[in-house]
Amino acid sequence: MSKEFRFEAQLKADLSCPTIAARQKLDALRMKISRQQWLALDIDERRKINDMPAQTDSEKRQFARFVIDAIERRSGQPPSELTSQQLEAAMPTDAMPQSIAEKAREHGFALDAALWAKLDYDQRYVLLKFGSDERRRRKFGLALKEFLA
Repeated sequence: MSKEFRFEAQLKADLSCPTIAARQKLDALRMKISRQQWLALDIDERRKINDMPAQTDSEKRQFARFVIDAIERRSGQPPSELTSQQLEAAMPTDAMPQSIAEKAREHGFALDAALWAKLDYDQRYVLLKFGSDERRRRKFGLALKEFLA
């Protein structure tokens, strides 16, 4: 289960975008939900996606079934499937991607291998997720500040 981060406080309150907890569960099941699909859900459905467990095989099946049913019912389209490349890019490793170090420098942070090694799995996931998408540039900066300042 993903931990809660300070930079997500407002997001968790209104669920205008999937939280890190929701993103991790969706990624683990190779599910991709567009922003339009997410916003088509009512707040209770978004909250349920955020809060439902998805650790055991049974929980994963229940979670996937709920997400697919809710997204199809609200948007008329099922969630798409993450490509192998998208999935690989979202899974933290011990080796820090150079692109993340470069993006951190753009935000005024010197992120090196030693600092990367001190980050936990969830923190690395956040940086990979937000660092690979220019639309999430602001969130990447907020995450860096929370993790490294």
